[in-house]
Formats: sequence, C-alpha cells, structure tokens
Amino acid sequence: MNRIINYLSNFIHYYFKVVNFDIIENKEDVFVLKNSNSLFTGTAIQYYYEGGIKERIRFKNGLKSGKSFTYYKNGKVREKAIFKKGTLNGIAYLYTEDGNIGARIRYRNGQMI
Repeated sequence: MNRIINYLSNFIHYYFKVVNFDIIENKEDVFVLKNSNSLFTGTAIQYYYEGGIKERIRFKNGLKSGKSFTYYKNGKVREKAIFKKGTLNGIAYLYTEDGNIGARIRYRNGQMI
C-alpha cells in the first residue's frame, strides 16, 4: 500500500507541480530549489519580460527529464526536445518562427547521432 501511495505522490508531483523558473537554480546541471538545495521535481516555466512563455522544462530529481519546449515571442514552438536523466535522448525538433520544422536532430545519451 505504501508503495502505491509513494508512486502516486511522485507521479502527481512530477506531472502537476509547476513553478516559475526564478525559484530554481542550476548547480552544475543539477537543478535545485533556491535557498534549500532540494532537488527539484516538476515543471519550470520561464517567461519573456513581455509575458509570454519562453521555456517549459520538466525535471525529475534535479535533472531535465521528459519533454522540453522553448518558444518564440510570438508563442510558436522554437524547439522541442526530450531529456532522460539530464541528457538529450531522441529526436529534437527545431522550428522556424512561422511554425515549420527547420531541422530534426537525433540524440542518444546527449550525443548527436
């Protein structure tokens, strides 16, 4: 029973905790909550000064994990990538400002292949 509760708690925390990028900091590619050094798990969003979303990244135990998005100021996706334990894995898509795919780059363990 405790295992199930822990699993559900981690699942909810990972997928539904959303914070402003300002409350986490990068310490040698490990992301922690400022003033506590606790490894961050959840989604962090960084905003443009004008107010639109600039970047949205998921983290698990302080490492980038899952889908990551960066956006143009016009709100369209600029880049979509997948991270696993802090390294790029899978296909990263780079988009033009009008929304077309400009490039596809395949990564394995952080290395372009």
